[in-house]
Amino acid sequence: MFKINRVDSLTYLALLIGLTIDHITTYIGINYFNLYEANAIARSLMNLGIWSYVDIIICLIFIKSLQFIVSRYKEGKILLIFPLLTGILRIMVGISNLLLFF
Repeated sequence: MFKINRVDSLTYLALLIGLTIDHITTYIGINYFNLYEANAIARSLMNLGIWSYVDIIICLIFIKSLQFIVSRYKEGKILLIFPLLTGILRIMVGISNLLLFF
């Protein structure tokens, strides 16, 4: 299997925290505050009822593929910036969703 060290797990944890905050705040905003999803792809997936599943599957594929690349190539460690940035951006989106509520 893949070895995960502390840096890897922190970047993946940031991604998963961002995903969770974004999903929770989007769900609350749409269902309780009558906000509208601007992303057409996400909106169509929400209408089909598979938005959460697709997003989680994409996140898991992203993590597994990066784990494979990082374990294969020594220079692959630089790619860990992508889940970190994605996680930070999704945390920021979740915070902006919270700000919309109040």
